[in-house]
Amino acid sequence: MNTALAVMVLAVSFDSAAAGLAMGSGGIRIPPVSAAVISALGAFFLCIPSVFGELISAAVDPYICSCAGKILLAILGIWDLYRYFRKGRVKSTGFIDEEHAELADTNKDRRLSLAEAAVFSVGLSADSAVTGLSAGLSGMGAASGAVLFFMAFVIGFAAVEAGYLTGKHISLKMGINTGWLSGAVLILLAALI
Repeated sequence: MNTALAVMVLAVSFDSAAAGLAMGSGGIRIPPVSAAVISALGAFFLCIPSVFGELISAAVDPYICSCAGKILLAILGIWDLYRYFRKGRVKSTGFIDEEHAELADTNKDRRLSLAEAAVFSVGLSADSAVTGLSAGLSGMGAASGAVLFFMAFVIGFAAVEAGYLTGKHISLKMGINTGWLSGAVLILLAALI
C-alpha cells in the first residue's frame, strides 16, 4: 500500500475524529458498534468511488486521469479550508457534518444508535467519496479494494474512538476544529502525487 494512499485515508479521518470529539464533549455516547458503522460506511464511500476512478483511468489517458484526480483533491481541500474560514456563512448541504455532530442524536437519548450512526456517516463520507474517486483516477493503488477498505475502516474507527474519548475529557469550548487540517493535507497530497 503506498504512502500517499495512507495519508489520504488519514486526511479523510480527521472529520471522523472531530465528530467523535464533538459528541464526546457534548455528552453523547458512541457505542463501539456505532463507531464501527460510521467507519464501515466511510470506508465503503472511499472504496467504491476509487474503483470507479480505476475503471475510468483504464479507458482514458493516464495523464488526463492523474490531472483530474489532483484537481479533485485540490478542490476538495480548498472547499474544506473555505468552510473552515467562512464558518457559519457557508450554506448547509442538508447533511449533518462534524461541526454539528450533536444533531445526529435525533431521539435525544444522549447515545448514538446504529440508525443515527448510519445517517450521520453519510454526511461525513462526502469527502471520502470525492477523495476515493481522486485516488482511483490518480492511480494511487486503490485497486486493492480489500486492503483499502480495511485500512480506511481501522483508521476511521480509531479516529472516531480517539475523538470521542478525548471529547469526553475536554470541553468543546476549547474551539478544536480540524476542518482546516484535512483541507491542507488534501491540497498537499494533490501537489505531491
